[in-house]
Amino acid sequence: MLKFHPVDYACFQTGGECLRTYISIAPEQVFNHQDSEGHTGLWYSLQVAALLLNPSSSEYTATFVGRLIITLITKAGNILGENLDLLLKAVLSKMQRAETLSVIQVSTKCIT
Repeated sequence: MLKFHPVDYACFQTGGECLRTYISIAPEQVFNHQDSEGHTGLWYSLQVAALLLNPSSSEYTATFVGRLIITLITKAGNILGENLDLLLKAVLSKMQRAETLSVIQVSTKCIT
């Protein structure tokens, strides 16, 4: 029997990297997908990024989010609108709270 851990950082990391791969290969399919409630794939992608960048979560969730953010910006930059500002602010907020050098280095790659 599998036991679910509400805070499984390995799952966050793997899920974020999987999403990044889908976005880099088929961005139109991911972003244009729409569920029955009207949420798009872009909306869900931004929700994942927000979860990984949440300042109250462990900084280790941000270790691999840099690649996801870079991919989101390069593949959806023209349709992000105000979400681009929110993404960059979230990266900066996560960096301000980070104490591990590797997290700071990865986050710096997002904004340079």
